Amino acid sequence: MSGASYVHNLIDGNLFFELKSRMRGRACRPLFTDIRLRDAASTAYTYPDLTVICGEPQFADDAFDTILNPVVIIEVPSPWMESWDRGGKFAKYRKLETLRESILVSQDNILFERFTRQADEWVLRTWEKETDSLQLDSIACQIALRAIYENVTRA
Repeated sequence: MSGASYVHNLIDGNLFFELKSRMRGRACRPLFTDIRLRDAASTAYTYPDLTVICGEPQFADDAFDTILNPVVIIEVPSPWMESWDRGGKFAKYRKLETLRESILVSQDNILFERFTRQADEWVLRTWEKETDSLQLDSIACQIALRAIYENVTRA
């Protein structure tokens, strides 16, 4: 989404940096905001804040701008987009066969919500303390919440 807030950009940037530094030399890599996603059976596109793919990217066509094989998707919802990110957008994400984890990161307070695919259901786990570390099981990655909220101040 264009026109994101300063705090949104700080969190996105911190997340990308932390993911990129932990994946160096591995088969997984993070992608920033402007890459779009689509499940193989539809024409509906979504644009997550961050996407992680593992292995070779699978593209919808030769334009190389639509990924079909995300493993992790991260959203940093703004107040006016939160219901869409939790509702309709997450419904589209659940159709992505390769997706294993979907993360919502709060801008307003320290809160991470991780939805993990387990067989035919999605299981929720939350982290709410700055001393916590977000565990991304599908990519064997752990990130301290303190690092994600670095330089983010709240009123």
